[in-house]
Amino acid sequence: MKEKKVYTLTRTRMFFGSRPTETKEVTGTVEELTEYFSYTLKVGHSYKASIPEHPKTIKSLVNALNRAFDIKDGGMTAVELKD
Repeated sequence: MKEKKVYTLTRTRMFFGSRPTETKEVTGTVEELTEYFSYTLKVGHSYKASIPEHPKTIKSLVNALNRAFDIKDGGMTAVELKD
């Protein structure tokens, strides 16, 4: 059986004022990362049905997360795939 690929996503939260930017790395398969960010995906999907709650690929997961964070945090959080 083929082993599932493990990815690392970097989530960056930006703040106004004197608070520093916060960066966090999360590692897992697409399914594990989808479960980790499930609340954000549900919030995004509830406001915009075109945001999938269960993306199938890492590219679609990153895209869905960025769109969901735009809704949830007003564009103050960004997610990118770490090389």
